[in-house]
Amino acid sequence: MAQVADRHYFPPLEECLNGDTIIISWKLIAAALADQDDVRRKSDAVVQFLQDDCVRSLLRDPATAFAPPSDSTRSKFETRTAAIHVTPQPNQKFDIKVIKEDAQWLSRNAKVNLITALRATVVEFQSRPASHLTSTLSSQDIVNLQEASGVASMQSSALVPIAGAAQDAETIWADFEKEESRRQRIFQTYLAERRHFLMTAALVQENVLYTQPSASVLTTAGEPSTQTHLIPANDRPKYLDDLLTTYLQYVTDAIGRLAEGLEAVVEDKGLLGEELELEWMRTALTEVVHALTVVFQSIDGNGDSFVPSAVVGQWFGLMDNYGFLNGITAPTDAISSLIMPLRSLICAISIKLLNPSRSIECLAEEAPEYRGDEDPYITAPAVLEQVHNAILAAANSDCESQSPIIFAWTVVVHRMFYSHHDRIEKRDALQNQRSQETFEAGVLIRPTTNRRLSAGSIVSLDGKSFDIFLNNVGLDKDLQVVEQLAVAVTSNGRAYEVLSEMALAIGGYSDGAFSPLLGSRVRLAYVDFLKATYPLVGYQSDSVTSLLSVLGAGQQYWDLSRPALHPSNDILAEVLQDSTAMEYYFHQALNRYPFELLPFLNICRTLANCVVADDRMDTVVNLLRKTPSLTFILPDDYQQYELAQEEDNTNTFYLLEDIPLFTPATAWNRRTRLDDAFRIPAETVGRFVTDTGRVVLMEYEHSALALLGKRLEVQLAPETYRSELDAFQPEETAETIALFATLLRAEVLKSERQGLSGETSLKSGLDLLEEIGKHVSGNKDLVAVVCETMDAYMQDEKATEGQGIAVINSCVQFLHAILPLCPTRVWSYLARCELLNSEAQAGKLAKITGNLDLVGDRYDLLLSAVRLFASLIDSVKSSAVQRKSGNKLVGRQKVSNNVWLGVADKVLGKVSLAIAQATVDVFETSSTWRFGSELYKTLLIRHVVPVMDHIVLYTYGMGDQESSETLTACLEPAASYIIDAFLSPSTGSLRFQPLLTTLVNGLQVPDSTFYQERLASAQEQLISALRFTTTLLRVANHLERSSEIFEDHLFKTSSILARLCAICEQFRRPALLLLEALVLSAARAHDDPPSLLGYLGPLLSRSFIQVLSQLDKPFLVAEDVQTTWKFFSTIVQNRQQWLSNCLLTGKTPRDALKGAKKDTSSTPNSVLATAFAKLKDIKELDITEALRILDFVASSQNHWPWTIFTMQKDSSF
Repeated sequence: MAQVADRHYFPPLEECLNGDTIIISWKLIAAALADQDDVRRKSDAVVQFLQDDCVRSLLRDPATAFAPPSDSTRSKFETRTAAIHVTPQPNQKFDIKVIKEDAQWLSRNAKVNLITALRATVVEFQSRPASHLTSTLSSQDIVNLQEASGVASMQSSALVPIAGAAQDAETIWADFEKEESRRQRIFQTYLAERRHFLMTAALVQENVLYTQPSASVLTTAGEPSTQTHLIPANDRPKYLDDLLTTYLQYVTDAIGRLAEGLEAVVEDKGLLGEELELEWMRTALTEVVHALTVVFQSIDGNGDSFVPSAVVGQWFGLMDNYGFLNGITAPTDAISSLIMPLRSLICAISIKLLNPSRSIECLAEEAPEYRGDEDPYITAPAVLEQVHNAILAAANSDCESQSPIIFAWTVVVHRMFYSHHDRIEKRDALQNQRSQETFEAGVLIRPTTNRRLSAGSIVSLDGKSFDIFLNNVGLDKDLQVVEQLAVAVTSNGRAYEVLSEMALAIGGYSDGAFSPLLGSRVRLAYVDFLKATYPLVGYQSDSVTSLLSVLGAGQQYWDLSRPALHPSNDILAEVLQDSTAMEYYFHQALNRYPFELLPFLNICRTLANCVVADDRMDTVVNLLRKTPSLTFILPDDYQQYELAQEEDNTNTFYLLEDIPLFTPATAWNRRTRLDDAFRIPAETVGRFVTDTGRVVLMEYEHSALALLGKRLEVQLAPETYRSELDAFQPEETAETIALFATLLRAEVLKSERQGLSGETSLKSGLDLLEEIGKHVSGNKDLVAVVCETMDAYMQDEKATEGQGIAVINSCVQFLHAILPLCPTRVWSYLARCELLNSEAQAGKLAKITGNLDLVGDRYDLLLSAVRLFASLIDSVKSSAVQRKSGNKLVGRQKVSNNVWLGVADKVLGKVSLAIAQATVDVFETSSTWRFGSELYKTLLIRHVVPVMDHIVLYTYGMGDQESSETLTACLEPAASYIIDAFLSPSTGSLRFQPLLTTLVNGLQVPDSTFYQERLASAQEQLISALRFTTTLLRVANHLERSSEIFEDHLFKTSSILARLCAICEQFRRPALLLLEALVLSAARAHDDPPSLLGYLGPLLSRSFIQVLSQLDKPFLVAEDVQTTWKFFSTIVQNRQQWLSNCLLTGKTPRDALKGAKKDTSSTPNSVLATAFAKLKDIKELDITEALRILDFVASSQNHWPWTIFTMQKDSSF
């Protein structure tokens, strides 16, 4: 096994137990690698850990990370824990005997070696203060929260998740310290380490095997990077083979552990509680899924090359033994969330192994050319039989989740069957031909014992290895069994529906189980299935709907601005270059446009989401600018055409007269200029699409963009035109406007990513906007048409309809898309439209979303509106200077146009105030709405709170506040409204409740190694709430405004804020900044401010300080370290005597008074002692950190004179 005793992987035991060194657990590493902010990922600790040979060996062979007990590891364990390596000290905070006993207990009950068990035990020991902080809330905490929320019972509030706590802090601590509780935590730590080890392995291999976006690998000189170089081309095949073999074996072992259960492993029957058994099951299943991701990556890394047939046989043999893992039950939500990723990976891996497109291609060739030393499974009869038996067993057990695999296999066998019969027919034809030639020649061939018949030699020469398989399973003459399988899994679109569900589950941008890169690669495997099955099923609703799900995976307009993948890994970029996929689906949809409009619009909008760095993203726009054909119903009264080749019985014809698509109505002829743009000229060639009816495809090049824009205009006033095209239905209107919004937003983002600025950055977007609206008549343009459409659909009868709401949602997205291009048009429209509140009436947004159930289109509209509000407020800040200046002369004759000219501050102020009112209402009502899932509520709060925060921050954070003419003075009414809403004494706890609910929800952050976007949303929701609350306190102090009630609520919530510091690293800094602002505000308002320690309690305070005193080890992120020191200084400076005493002495008041006399000395593990120790090596410190530490020491000596003598005792100073 791998050498596990290593300084990076497992530092010296005494350093770990003393707190000098923090073990980098697999949980810490996995969290750092998955974090969207790469500060921790690029830290020295992470880089050195991942570059360590020991760690790399564990990742290469995962079975060694938690290897079973052995004599060698027992010997190393005794050496590590010997007195010579762990020197006993008086009053030490650990007992090495207990540590050893716990490690030996874990080794026995987890069946792992002693070194691994010791490491897990030490990880739990070091995380004990954090575990205490994140444990059950005490009864005093509950009382404080009830008072802060203004309710007498937790059951009557939104705080139900924490309502079960009833014990006092002393009882909770006593239970926490029991041996049984400690060992439960150790075992749970061990399980968490197993889960996060496999998560780390999957993330590392993803980084190694796939090209990452260039933006993520650019580093400055000397800056560490975790970007692992791709495997050299020569070493790649062997690396992938070894990886596949190793992790496939790990999958087999993990499935075995899952089947055995916890009872087969542990000796301590006290561990056999339901909670731990479910945790064991979740861990084993998590390991299986992560290991499967590595298996998929190792197969996917070979492109469309065949995987060795032995591996194919091993995989399908494993799936046959365990029924494709279809029988796993999900007793908890945590386990249930793993089922769909598991099935999706099994499906994707099976498709990659079957390799249907390449298999069919090779089976269709007389003599296929295989690459290098390929060993295709289609040439191995035994493997084919193994695969067939596994597929039949899955079908017989009604394994619906793997219906795409079953269908893919039937397609491959179908090709084998016809290849077999084609050769039989060819043989028979040759035999008949030869017999006829022989008969005509009058020659009789007599067979001898030395020579076979020529017909027999033809058969032997033309045989294929898969013929043996067909003969063995009885498919050489009859394909009925396979055909029945195909019909069964495709009836009612069953296989395609399953594929759609999988694609949405794994690739959704807000709720996807996998990383965007892995999700994209898995969905590319599904595209291969869709291509392989297309010749059998053709272009139909089931396959097209499935394709849209696979390509888009639920991606919305708002996901466009997310970081792009490398083009080679982006599913949209790959499909745009895949001529087969484009021919099967996109061009088929194009041939039906605009007769079948929605599928075409859907595919165009989905593909337009491709925002990779090259010109692939222009494919859709360019085709829409120059569209080659048009399919519609030829008017009944039009007979002026002539068949082109009547004698050949073709459907081709050409026109004898023009066909105008839009003709002004008679009463309007005098007022409307006749537009010849959409007049199909005479002699245009077309063809009848069907033998009956008058649906025709005309070879008529035009701008589909302009045609869609014209049809939008026509549907506003259909009485003004006679149109040869059907009027838009609401769903088509919504999809058309959504397509425009997507195309325009993509152009703006493209310019930004190219580094363009000023007018040049807007040119392509403005050109596209002009292209779409170039044939809109009168004095209108596209913006006016969309705004009128939105007005029409906001009328009472339409605003409550599902499709009507979808149209309004698309219009809101369109307004967001054109905001950078023509901001004055957007602000002016919002000032007069009915969406937001006005002085005369309430806004329609509140009415539309007024239902108790906020689901479907209503939720989408509200979220879109909030996202638009955020961009509007940000645009006020970014344009603050530009709005005050006019057009600039950039040359002798060239003037730079200022897109912000013409909008008055009065308009900005009016709309901003309406936005403030809307966001406060949404935030307040969020606790009463019923959402489709908790994620939807999280996403809404995540975007609502920053809007309020930015309004206040931009108002009071820019310019000279003494002047009434600040750059953002127009936001002041909106900011005042928000401040009054939260700080006014009359509001009581009403507005504080949603804030409190958001903070409490932070304690239930998802603990999953998957669904990282869901985790990021929950984190950002909480961080935004913390920042907003901090802003309110700071602005109240800045304005010298009383916030006493608000402060009182926050002090009662302080135990939640302290606990958040231990939940995850991302919460610590914003939570400390809020506590710091609270302490400062209280000190300014009170001569004797409330005691933070009094609200936290001595036990919680001790754990809180112990967590903070680690000073962000092991990552040592400078910003977080400095924030912590600044918080310590603030505590000491602002009359928080009891907590200050804890910082300076390392003891709570109760600890200090336990002895015979009062002890005010500083212990070696106090924050003050840590500060002194760091100052001894001040030259090694970052200058900013050194200043923070000096400020803390100076503050301590100013406010606590006895600390001067403590410093004098040290001869180093």
